[in-house]
Amino acid sequence: VGAVGSVLGTAVAYATVGPALGPDAWRVAACLCASYVGGSLNYAATAQALGLAAAPGGQAALAAGMAADNLAMAVFLSALMVAKADPPEEEKEKAFASRRIDDSGDGIVGETGGNEARVANGRTVPTAVPTVRTAACALATALVFLECGKLLARWLG
Repeated sequence: VGAVGSVLGTAVAYATVGPALGPDAWRVAACLCASYVGGSLNYAATAQALGLAAAPGGQAALAAGMAADNLAMAVFLSALMVAKADPPEEEKEKAFASRRIDDSGDGIVGETGGNEARVANGRTVPTAVPTVRTAACALATALVFLECGKLLARWLG
């Protein structure tokens, strides 16, 4: 369903603005569609199959398309990180139950806080509270993987 939506969306977008973007717009549109369906490797493979880099002005179109793809992905993933979603009801109950612990044995239930885990009666009870620190660590990890991919691509030629 997602792939069909990507193909149809690409066709509509190209019909709307494609002719104004120059002679390589159809190639860039095809590469972007391939990227949305299967990732950045599909973008590169489609660009190679269509001869985008060999076309006059194709190198610039290839770079602009990759930049647009990465920017759109960064905006989309950032929006997903800040969007709050309510878990299904049974997940809410499990999360609430996992946060309630009796760590003293006196029958009084305490609550954990933050994103830490507490050890109670020999077991770890994780909490599910996302923080700015967690989001920053996730973003930093993604950037490290991105840079490793760039280095690998340069090394492989």
